[in-house]
Amino acid sequence: MRYCCHILIGILFLLGSFSSKAQRYSISHGEFFTPKYPKNFTHFSYANPLAQKAGSITLTAREASFDTFNPYIVKGTPPEGIDLLHGTLMKSSLDDPNVAYPYIAESFYVSPDHLSVVFNLNKEAKFHDGSAITSKDVVFTVDLLKAEGSPKYALILQDVAAIKRIDKHTVQFTFKNPSKLLPFFLAKLPVLSKEFYKSYSFNTTSLVPPVGSGPYEIDIFRAGDFITYKRVREWWGRTLPSNAGHYNFDKVTYRFFKTKDTIVEALARNVIDHHWEWSISRWMHQYNFPALVRGDVIKKDIKKPYPDGLNAFFINSRQPHLKDRRIRKALNLLFNFEWLNHHVYYDHYTRNRSIYMNTGFGAEGAPSDKEKEIFSRYDKSLYAPEAALLKFKAPKNSPSGVLRMHFEEALSLFQSAGWFIKDGVLQHPVLGPFKLRFLFSHPSYEKQYQEYFTTLKRFGIEPIAQSVDTTTFVTHVKDFNYDIVLYFVPHISVPGAEQENLWTSKAADTKGSLNLSGIKNSMVDDLVQKVVSAESLDQMKLYTAVLDRVISWGYYMIPMWAPELIHVAYWNKFAFVPMAENILYPHTWWAESSCGI
Repeated sequence: MRYCCHILIGILFLLGSFSSKAQRYSISHGEFFTPKYPKNFTHFSYANPLAQKAGSITLTAREASFDTFNPYIVKGTPPEGIDLLHGTLMKSSLDDPNVAYPYIAESFYVSPDHLSVVFNLNKEAKFHDGSAITSKDVVFTVDLLKAEGSPKYALILQDVAAIKRIDKHTVQFTFKNPSKLLPFFLAKLPVLSKEFYKSYSFNTTSLVPPVGSGPYEIDIFRAGDFITYKRVREWWGRTLPSNAGHYNFDKVTYRFFKTKDTIVEALARNVIDHHWEWSISRWMHQYNFPALVRGDVIKKDIKKPYPDGLNAFFINSRQPHLKDRRIRKALNLLFNFEWLNHHVYYDHYTRNRSIYMNTGFGAEGAPSDKEKEIFSRYDKSLYAPEAALLKFKAPKNSPSGVLRMHFEEALSLFQSAGWFIKDGVLQHPVLGPFKLRFLFSHPSYEKQYQEYFTTLKRFGIEPIAQSVDTTTFVTHVKDFNYDIVLYFVPHISVPGAEQENLWTSKAADTKGSLNLSGIKNSMVDDLVQKVVSAESLDQMKLYTAVLDRVISWGYYMIPMWAPELIHVAYWNKFAFVPMAENILYPHTWWAESSCGI
């Protein structure tokens, strides 16, 4: 692999003004961070602004298929790479994720009372049909997402009291309550074409290519097989510092695979150029094909450059037999992570111990005096007594089997909740036999958890494994149609407005939200609001620690694993600036023969 070094080029970035107020070029998450890049920066450090635009690259899609080109609604499954079509108001860098820099908006202004933010749009910004992006499109987008968008957008936009066009290129958001976090969330919003949606329904799955404003547009596609995006050659945003050196391939293709086991073969035959391998078993046993031995394919173990995310069996407390915390704790006691990690994952993983694993925002040790004071403000019925006293630890078993004391405690918990074993079946006088329906996105996951199913059967519980195709899985998750679902929720580096979509009562009642466990707790709701309105990072960390304890001790999930390494393989015919994130996300790569240096 040949690497090209970065080039620094001096360009002055001019900012406009609004009502004679000082304009800013970058917006920090909660105003808690200092931007890495100054206002006259020319490109992000991991991009090569002299890389020529040429060639193509083929990547692996995570899903098995797609049925819509609209990623902003609850319905349907969009294809990988669809974000390449749409520009956002501002844009973060891989090495400065808590700050957003100019994109469609060239500057902004936040009022001193944090009740409003004004964005000034770049007058050169255009949609792919040549029409200008104006404040009308921004207002249209926000109104549309607020009314018909997925909960990821709609729930948080409820905190916007009003949106107002100041002029053709200036728009103002007014908030219901002061917020340091909301401006950063708004800065990451897409801008959709009002004109396009005059002819097409927004809240309907459709494979009509939309009019976007990003670096690529849809070229050709076949659902369940591939989608190819072609570079917009006269793209208005190509010279912006936040985009310089990005999107260097004329075509980007994503291949879809119905079974993951065929991906390694596709990589070996160069059907795909790059693959991010999630299976440690495949990584250890299948990556020995001739092209890799010859050095034509590079195999990399990369230390994770970002927070782990939350990987868990989410227990759906909406279900009558899973509402009781004692039942959810018993199911945790019977789960043997140590056996799974040793026999299936080769002792490769560390177990998740926090809903904010490795972010610096999770609970550490026993509750501090400040945390105890926060607990004292709430009714004790809203949290487990252990939450205000002890460090949370998931039940620990042995690689050889579930510990007897955990069996006994689980039985005691079930009995105290009114369950009893009769004729080898765990049952309840009202709810009947205890059955657990597990939802999986692939049959291989079902196989991995057979040891847990065996343990449950020994306990008189009937596990029902449901492995479904991608479209059905997404539909069931959005409809909360499961007892337990294996799911991965990615973290951002600093919690923010998205927490409302993860934990609140309103999210629990909103189909398509990521409150997968159905948590409805007024203390949790209040803590989320305190996180969102935090005045400092220290204050935010205090509230996230308490929130972490309340949810963890509520046993709303069975925590899984957090890998320390990421496994990536790619064909050795590309160049990129050496940086871990670049290996994972090839949007700053270029064809090696077209290096501009």
